[in-house]
Amino acid sequence: MTYSEYALQFVGVKEGSTRHKRIVDGYNMIKPLPRGYRVKYSDNWCATFVSFILKKCGCKKNIFECGAQRMRAKCIKLKLMSNDITKGKANDIIFYDWNGDFWTDHVGIIYKSDKSYYYVVEGNKNRRVETRKISKKSKSIEGIARIK
Repeated sequence: MTYSEYALQFVGVKEGSTRHKRIVDGYNMIKPLPRGYRVKYSDNWCATFVSFILKKCGCKKNIFECGAQRMRAKCIKLKLMSNDITKGKANDIIFYDWNGDFWTDHVGIIYKSDKSYYYVVEGNKNRRVETRKISKKSKSIEGIARIK
């Protein structure tokens, strides 16, 4: 199963629910635990969600993180980032900077792409797993990582 196919199975999961706790607990089982930090159920969890999905799907790249900024830094270090943010495709990781301050605020997994838009599944969007349709020209897109 692909990253995006698996992630889409979680759409609708609410923060604090049993399934949300399974996501956090699944992340906390990653060995070694990134930065040695055990995620709490009350923490922001977009990168935790992406890491959980990647790990469950057998990703071999060590980009697992509980923070979007640090996850992006790992992708840069491993040379996984695309030079063209309009060329993303399903199963790529998308990073956002909502307020233009050069800080990665959020992360998700692209599940579909067309000529103009990305369709993304994200953890911690409105405190649940939800989807987003975003223009490929959005200034909020900070980068795309291809995790093979």
